[in-house]
Amino acid sequence: MLYNNRIGLAAIVAAVTIVATFAIGKPAMAGQSNSSFDSDSAAIVAAARDYALGVADHNVARIERAFAMDQAQLKLVLEQDGKPVVFVIPIRDLMEKIWLKMPKSPDHFVEVINLNVIEGRYATIVVNNNNDFLDQLSLYKINGRWRIVDKLAMRHPDAPPSSVDLVEIFGNQTATSIGMKGNP
Repeated sequence: MLYNNRIGLAAIVAAVTIVATFAIGKPAMAGQSNSSFDSDSAAIVAAARDYALGVADHNVARIERAFAMDQAQLKLVLEQDGKPVVFVIPIRDLMEKIWLKMPKSPDHFVEVINLNVIEGRYATIVVNNNNDFLDQLSLYKINGRWRIVDKLAMRHPDAPPSSVDLVEIFGNQTATSIGMKGNP
């Protein structure tokens, strides 16, 4: 499902609900009615949309509406010297130091790849963010509102090389090398 600044949320929510229904094999999780599942799905997609399109338009209010700003972090997985490295960056810092300094993206799109709602209070949504990043957003229902509490991102395989040097912006202490047993 693709959407951008010009497509209505109702059509997207309907499509996401259908895809999410097939993905989990039933329209609602245990203890959750169909209408609350539909409502939660709509709110989760709206939060993902607020994040992505808020960044694209430099709309701070939309970004802040999407995230639990004081708790949320980005974990960005990049290759550095042939090894995977994870940068952990508070969302507020990311917004101020990178997002609001990037050029606006009026034709920005987001494709919902997967949506999971767990017990009506925790969710994950995976999105293709403008063919630049694949984002996995973890959301939690806080005071009745779905808020992004964690963002795991990696460069989309078709993305051009990034001009942003995260080590230069955040320093080496934010880069943590990761490896699995058996990897060099």
